[in-house]
Amino acid sequence: MSCPSDLRNILREEAIAARERVADADRRTWTAQIESHLDRLAPRLQGSCLAFCWPHRGEVDLAGWV
Repeated sequence: MSCPSDLRNILREEAIAARERVADADRRTWTAQIESHLDRLAPRLQGSCLAFCWPHRGEVDLAGWV
């Protein structure tokens, strides 16, 4: 039987492959939708900390929003 870390690695690679197959136009649409949501959310987070990570292999890129 596989150990949990083997399964985690398989699932991670599958998720990355799925993200990398997304069309650029779809990713841009998703990015705009997430940025719009963050625009509405940001005022409520005043005084809080919001973390940001550089996008990794097909993830939405929010660097322009930050």
